[in-house]
Amino acid sequence: MRLRFIFSHPAGVMSIDYNHKMRSWFSDFMMNFYGKNYDGTVVNNVDKCQGFKLFTFSKLIFDSYKVREHRISFSEGTAQWFVSSPVEEFLDDFAGYLKTIQRISLDGICFELLDISEMKMPAFDMQMKFTSLSPITVTTEGLNKQIIDNYFLSFGDSAFINKIKINLIKKYKEFSGKKIIDDINFSFEFDSDYMARKRGKIHKKIRYERREILGYVAPFKVSGEPELLKFGYDTGFGDYCHLGFGMAKEV
Repeated sequence: MRLRFIFSHPAGVMSIDYNHKMRSWFSDFMMNFYGKNYDGTVVNNVDKCQGFKLFTFSKLIFDSYKVREHRISFSEGTAQWFVSSPVEEFLDDFAGYLKTIQRISLDGICFELLDISEMKMPAFDMQMKFTSLSPITVTTEGLNKQIIDNYFLSFGDSAFINKIKINLIKKYKEFSGKKIIDDINFSFEFDSDYMARKRGKIHKKIRYERREILGYVAPFKVSGEPELLKFGYDTGFGDYCHLGFGMAKEV
């Protein structure tokens, strides 16, 4: 399930790396709505929402904006924001929470809620074409770090695609209890034409609190079991999805 939130906002300037500040919206929601902390293990029961990570969200999509020297500036107008999760009750509760408080802030700028709507789900097939709404990042966590120098994998690393698959299947199994029989058919590939136009420069370095995260923003093609691809659409592709990474939309 995916929800679209529309906010009105004044003109403003803020850091381009605001993911961690948006994450606080969810931690505030969970603490106020469920009385739970944000930290912990993955669960699929919203009554035990401590550490709930089965969701992802996009960056704010402004009507018009400019980016300069790691700052984003925008005129007065509206902004769209997308949040998705396979747990519909979680999204319903989050939407209800935002309806109650009506406004949220980011770098001292007030965003006032105008509308919430549910997005139509794509028709999932064995192969889908998506484009990223937030950077896709892949870490070496769970891999043999003795043979990998950096914590974040580049898309040229042989382990990059496999780690996306491992991560997605692991979350899916924990959530559903089902085993994906045809997981060997999983594949992931960034759009070669887009990469050629960008001369391979599709990476971004995102400052997240005191860390610098390597992520990729580009169209991509992914193949696998439709149910698994739908789960990736709901929870994101790659790592750190609950921190605002890995969200995609159909193209």
